[in-house]
Formats: sequence, structure tokens, C-alpha cells
Amino acid sequence: MEKNFERGWAIAALRGLSHCSPEVWRACLEPCADHHYESDGISAAVALHRGDLEGFLAFAEAEYGWKCHLDREARRLSIDENKNVCACPLARGGETPPDILCNCSVLFFTRIFSELLQTPVTARVAASVLRGDASCVYEISLPE
Repeated sequence: MEKNFERGWAIAALRGLSHCSPEVWRACLEPCADHHYESDGISAAVALHRGDLEGFLAFAEAEYGWKCHLDREARRLSIDENKNVCACPLARGGETPPDILCNCSVLFFTRIFSELLQTPVTARVAASVLRGDASCVYEISLPE
């Protein structure tokens, strides 16, 4: 059996998901995003700053090195992870996984800011290392 069989298997599964509807890939990737959220310790930071967007953004910039830009007028938040590598362990070493993997981070950021603000938000990928960009950037649409 190949040395990195598990990693190769997971990347093949992601390739398959890239042909599925958003509902299907969301159902498959949401548990991964939740695992990242729970194991990263960010859930505690969100709980500590619940309802305090500016406080959380200051924390995230200091703790994680994120570059955050809040446009209150446009109700939009831009989060630049400020790293030239993908956060996912599947993206480390060897073959690059398909960019459907970026949707895991979309779900991760959606959960962070939905729980922080205690209301649903939407997020999208604005830039991605897997797509050849310098860092991963996410735009979060904030509620009225």
C-alpha cells in the first residue's frame, strides 16, 4: 500500500465532491469545519468575545495574525489569514487538493461569525492559496 494512502484517498474524495451540488459538499465538509472549530480552541475565543465583533477582531489579529478589515457601511468583513499555506493538513506535502477544500474554511468562518454575532452570516472565498493567491481571504456578509 502506498505511503500516504489515507491522504490520497481523502484528496480523491474531495475531487469527487467537486462534482456534487453545494448541498452535498456542505453536508460532507461541515463536520470537517466543525472539527477545526472545536480542536483549534477558537470556540473558547468566540465564547469570550460573543457579541463583541471589534474585540474578537483585535484578538484574532494578535493571536492568529489575521488581517481584518471591517466595512460597516457595506456590512462586509474581510479576513485575510495572512499565511502562504492552506490551514488544512491535506494541503501539506505532495499533491495539492482541489479547491473545493476552500469551502471547509467558508463553513469554518461562517460558524465563527454566526456564533460570535448570534445571527446567521454568509461567507465566501475571495482569494485562496490553493488557487494560486498569496494568502487565503474570506469575505463575510454581516446582517443588517
